[in-house]
Amino acid sequence: MKNKSLLFALMLVLCVSVLLSGCGKLFSKKGQDAQTELDMKTLEGVYSEVHAHRGVLQLSSKDSKTVDIVINWPGSAFENAHWEMSGTYDPEKKAIVYSDATLIEQTFDEMGTQTDRQISANGTGSFAVSGSNLLWTDDNAYIGSDPATFAYTMSLSDYMKNQQAPASAEPVVVTTPEPEPEVSTEPPVLPSETPGVDVSATPATAPVEENPTGAVANPAVPGSPVVTKSPTDETVKPGGSCWFTAEHNGAELARWRFISPEGEDLQYDEVKAKFPTLKILQGEYSHMKLENIPAELDGWRVYCRYSNKVGSIDTKTATIHVTADGTPGVTGAPGSPVVTKSPTDETVKPGGSCWFQAKHTGAQLARWHFVSPDGQTDVQYDEAAKMFPDLKIKNGEFDAMQLSNIPSDLNGWRVYCRFSNKAGAVDTEMATITVSAAEPAAA
Repeated sequence: MKNKSLLFALMLVLCVSVLLSGCGKLFSKKGQDAQTELDMKTLEGVYSEVHAHRGVLQLSSKDSKTVDIVINWPGSAFENAHWEMSGTYDPEKKAIVYSDATLIEQTFDEMGTQTDRQISANGTGSFAVSGSNLLWTDDNAYIGSDPATFAYTMSLSDYMKNQQAPASAEPVVVTTPEPEPEVSTEPPVLPSETPGVDVSATPATAPVEENPTGAVANPAVPGSPVVTKSPTDETVKPGGSCWFTAEHNGAELARWRFISPEGEDLQYDEVKAKFPTLKILQGEYSHMKLENIPAELDGWRVYCRYSNKVGSIDTKTATIHVTADGTPGVTGAPGSPVVTKSPTDETVKPGGSCWFQAKHTGAQLARWHFVSPDGQTDVQYDEAAKMFPDLKIKNGEFDAMQLSNIPSDLNGWRVYCRFSNKAGAVDTEMATITVSAAEPAAA
């Protein structure tokens, strides 16, 4: 009887142990699930792409697990890639997964009229959640082979307040103006082939460093603005219009200036007085528009001077070409697209990045091509990505293509964009990629 009681006690202990073990696993599993749960409402806000600084993502929650996402990624002042999608949070992947993405190409003419063209529908991909960042992987590879990282910037309410600002303020990238710093009244020496220099603190012949991202910097004055994009040449017919665009880091003031073929340097308001019929819009912003351009402006150059309390710096110059028909570009068969702007040559350091931009009228498709230095190889951008595995290519099907992590092997290669529609196709002129490790020569 005693042995039976002992056996019963042992069996009871064993059963209790099994039960406790099962409950422990259950409690443990619930704890793990609790750790992987994430309320989507906490992710609401506006995010900015951290590499090219172009993409903007808006995330709004439907409930604790589903969200609506809108992404705008400008390729230029006249073209924008627009995505819309709904996603559901997957705790195992720790990511927002979507399968209904729609990609729309939005283009704008000089009057601001918008035209939409759907590129794809039912796209799939995900946004991995990493702290306050979202890592976007698009299965259609419209954003490149690597995830695009978006960092939290502001709340939706703050963003909407900014969007309610007057329309005239939309292009502004310069902060509220403060008293303009004193600068030299002597005109700078600005050869079109060389970067601009700070005319307030250094001789006009001072060397200017161009960093791997293509930004023009002034090492002589730490803290002064940095030019991250200079304007490019434009060709118009008499009475036509065009935009000149520049970008910067650290500026508080912006002023566009004009240089005559004889070397006379004038601020934009002085040019207005010189050419009464010429209209200059936004001469103190990063995006300046010229309207009713007279034939006499042919050969003039423009540049933007950025300044802050520390100093100032000028962009490279861009030339205005006024021709009888305003078409420098390339034409094809009747009804086929017309190239209104070809890309320009770019020089970068190994591992650096740059943009190539083209413009058109009448195109339905765009494809960038790469041509070897000997001209024997001509491949589309996706094939070039396979030939140069380290090279990152973004927007290969838009009018503005970005290359990053550029290898030395790409030195001497050329690129062009092929625009096409139902009537035919036409290619832009070629632009050469120069990859050089050489530092600027000392003055």
